[in-house]
Amino acid sequence: MLASPRHLLSPHLSITQTPHGSGVLVSEPIDVGDVLVRVPASLCITASLARRTNGVRQLLEQKEAEPHVAIALWLMHAVHTTPSAHAPWLRMLPDSFDCPLSWSEADLSWLQKSPARQRADIMRQWAGEEWQRLLASPSHAPTFNTSRARFDWALCAVWSRSFQYQCGSDQCEGGGLWRVLAPIADMFNHAGGQPSARLEVRAHEGKPELWHSDAVPAVEDEDPSRWHWRREAVAADEEINGTGEALLLLARRPLTVGEAVELDYGARSNAEMLTTHGFAILDNPYEEIALALAPTEEDELGPIKKQILHAGNISSPYALNVGALRSDSDLLVALRILVATPSELKQYATAFKGAPLSAGNELRWRRLLKARVSSMLEYAQQFTDIHHDEMLLRQADATDANSAGHAELSSRQKMAVITRLSEKRLLREVLHELDQTRVDVQ
Repeated sequence: MLASPRHLLSPHLSITQTPHGSGVLVSEPIDVGDVLVRVPASLCITASLARRTNGVRQLLEQKEAEPHVAIALWLMHAVHTTPSAHAPWLRMLPDSFDCPLSWSEADLSWLQKSPARQRADIMRQWAGEEWQRLLASPSHAPTFNTSRARFDWALCAVWSRSFQYQCGSDQCEGGGLWRVLAPIADMFNHAGGQPSARLEVRAHEGKPELWHSDAVPAVEDEDPSRWHWRREAVAADEEINGTGEALLLLARRPLTVGEAVELDYGARSNAEMLTTHGFAILDNPYEEIALALAPTEEDELGPIKKQILHAGNISSPYALNVGALRSDSDLLVALRILVATPSELKQYATAFKGAPLSAGNELRWRRLLKARVSSMLEYAQQFTDIHHDEMLLRQADATDANSAGHAELSSRQKMAVITRLSEKRLLREVLHELDQTRVDVQ
């Protein structure tokens, strides 16, 4: 049975607390295609809504801000003013998030030499500069809490709880992606395996980025006072009027009672997931490490190779994982071009087709990559090796199973260990792949 469109959350679902925060569980059986959440456009939070909100508008008129920053400013303002339509949801937001903006130096040190540490440092520096630019000394004095801590909290909320959707307009801000923070839909966690819910956006002419804009004004005939919120579900007394535009989450398959309903947050490495969401997955199928490659200064063909790669829209850094070595990836194209001899370079088009240039070329790029990856693994294991990290996680899991025990690792420390271990394992797997693969080129 389909959930009534007047509900934000299906009555067959409940919001519960999990060891890692809020989550959504099935309370009654759900069929494939059932509506799990329906958030009308007028309740969704976008950058254009932020720019129209009194108190936020004045700040954004003074300085330009990216969509995620504009939404963060709206959230800071809303926590202070508690608009009636969003007040129950705002009260459900946690007081803190685990994204590294809020990590201490001691927490960050657990990342060791992981690329996630560099990402975290860059994001922390950027957030500080953005706060200084927008809020440290604005000409229009805000009436809400604009501290650096509150700004970091709001950014982490937006990064970890908002959705991004492909724009339907060439004029869309945000690099072709439209960002929306949708109350209640933000409570669904990431699926470690197969997701059980999928996102669908219904918008006029397929352009959700026009929500809250002057072209498509927000629906005004939904009286927020008629919305009844409770812990398990959020419902309206009557059908939602207006355009019917909304963000929906639908069941991908039949769901049974007690099952967690989860989304796929996208193909993201642990370094990316940790820095925006504050968690990592030990066996992340999307794990990868960015690998910077370029012609050496001694290579006389270097300028030509750069031109060839640029013309083919192939650029560094490249995604390194075992899968990249088994497909016609950008990494393989670049490696074959970078080690090509003058005669091989004349056949560069072959590399773009995913085929070897020669047996010698295959051996050379393997030697180059093996040397780089070996060096990267040695660098990553300066403090602890794979065996030590695995032992730490086993001990932490054993302690977690004993509720009377004292936690060996905090949640942040455990996520840091998972992140650095996953990267070390990936480098080891790439080396194993290079050792096991036989070069056989006719």
